[in-house]
Amino acid sequence: TSPADASSFKGIRLTYKGSSTPFALSVYHSDVKDWDHFSVLLKPRDEWTTLDIPFTTFKQFGFGSPVTWSATELTGVNLMWRKMPGASNEPLKNTLQIKELTYF
Repeated sequence: TSPADASSFKGIRLTYKGSSTPFALSVYHSDVKDWDHFSVLLKPRDEWTTLDIPFTTFKQFGFGSPVTWSATELTGVNLMWRKMPGASNEPLKNTLQIKELTYF
């Protein structure tokens, strides 16, 4: 699949609820080769919540090679929970419901 050009948009709109733990929304960029994609941490919500998340708030974690942001070469999005090093090995019992995931 060819990369998507989202440069005519300001960011990503997400409507969600659930999750007992903050989670990351990552935007995959074709220039990132080491999995240090552009991400933002989102808070859990008990009620349906719609967030407009500007592209300017997405940052690389910093463990890989820096890439200059551009919305012209997007290859995917990912929602994930992360455990910090040294955290319990107990499985996370999080839930997450997505009603909308789109550009705005």
